[in-house]
Amino acid sequence: MKSVVIPMQIKKPKLVRTKILMNKLYKLIYQQKVKFNNQVYSIRRGVPQGIRISSILSDIYYQHMINEKFAEYANNGLFDAIYVDDIIYITESDHYAKMFLEKIRNGIPEYNVTFNPDKIQSKTNPSKGPIKIKFLKQIITL
Repeated sequence: MKSVVIPMQIKKPKLVRTKILMNKLYKLIYQQKVKFNNQVYSIRRGVPQGIRISSILSDIYYQHMINEKFAEYANNGLFDAIYVDDIIYITESDHYAKMFLEKIRNGIPEYNVTFNPDKIQSKTNPSKGPIKIKFLKQIITL
């Protein structure tokens, strides 16, 4: 048996103007089309799945939303977004806890984001003793 080594071709990164890149990203996010039964449809909500950069676009989209809509919570408690759409917020402030919960229940219409009510957990005004929260299939005890 003979071994063959195939050298990898490493291409030099290509410089692209920001305007051109942003235009391409805009089209990938907002102007996706799918063909079904010889009919062409526009995707109006969500990030299309199946293209190579879907997860990257989703990360960018959600991170932008989090930076714009949840910044005040990061300064008033522990706020973390893990796996893009799994969010945990822990605070001692009843005021911020209630505001955060209301925002989650209402969704973020500017981003076409809604949260599944069956997956929202809230522990405001907890009883005495440890608080247990299920997050990413783990039990967190506070």
